[in-house]
Amino acid sequence: MSDIQTEKLEYFEREIMNRVQAESDAIRTETQRMKDEALEQEKARLYDELYNDIQAQVAQIRKETAGEIAHETQQMKQALYRQREQYLAELLAEARVELASFCKSGQYEEFLLGRVRSLARDWPMDGSVIKLRADDIGYDAKIRELYPGCTVEADDAAVPIGGVVLVNRARGVEIDLSLGAALAQQKDWFYHNSHFMLEDASTQEGQG
Repeated sequence: MSDIQTEKLEYFEREIMNRVQAESDAIRTETQRMKDEALEQEKARLYDELYNDIQAQVAQIRKETAGEIAHETQQMKQALYRQREQYLAELLAEARVELASFCKSGQYEEFLLGRVRSLARDWPMDGSVIKLRADDIGYDAKIRELYPGCTVEADDAAVPIGGVVLVNRARGVEIDLSLGAALAQQKDWFYHNSHFMLEDASTQEGQG
């Protein structure tokens, strides 16, 4: 490879890494604004925008260098994959803190009992066990009043954040209305709706 080609590759590599760094800084700044916005919409917007920008860069670079940057492109995808995972972890950690704060608020009791009411309405079964956090065991009497015949059980492993889980072993039924389950669903939603498909980068990362 000629010196000119080498210089071009080095230039484009610097440009790619500068852009990745700039996007990373922008994402971190944007996270602070997301507290007062709908989490689902903001995540989709950020990653659609990031995806479009990076795809445009990759297409232009491939056109100008005629395939000489395959290795650099793979490195960029791996860096973006790691950035996505880090950003998602930060979002979920922040959401977990917000949910923990909600569980200490005056609105939490109505939320919790509302979940029990829905279970009593939709899943009335003898022998049901309603699991909740040890911190919520004080709602025992109210829960048994709303769902007659149930057993209330403290289980921090099944309900680490808040909410309730109904288990009926005789019927083989488990209904998870906990906040932890809702948070996990948000993670799944993000992976399915971010349109940021980097599976190849994640599977090949160990080969680089």
